[in-house]
Amino acid sequence: MTKNFYAYLIFLQLLVAKLYNFAQAYIPIFLKNYDKLLEAYKLLEQNKIEEANVLLSQIKENSSLNQIAKNLKHYQGITQ
Repeated sequence: MTKNFYAYLIFLQLLVAKLYNFAQAYIPIFLKNYDKLLEAYKLLEQNKIEEANVLLSQIKENSSLNQIAKNLKHYQGITQ
């Protein structure tokens, strides 16, 4: 095997390790925010708007779920 191949394998191992560490840190936060969205949606269905807004406000601006939280806060469970 060539030097380049071994260097490539080392690079892949480092990349996988970084991705694993990222996933370990990010996935639990994502799931907590997802749980908050689901709970807030249930509260909106029960017309508990203030309680839902408290949960939705806990989702940080840099979360990938923040736009959904903003939409739920804006429409406050309004159905057509």
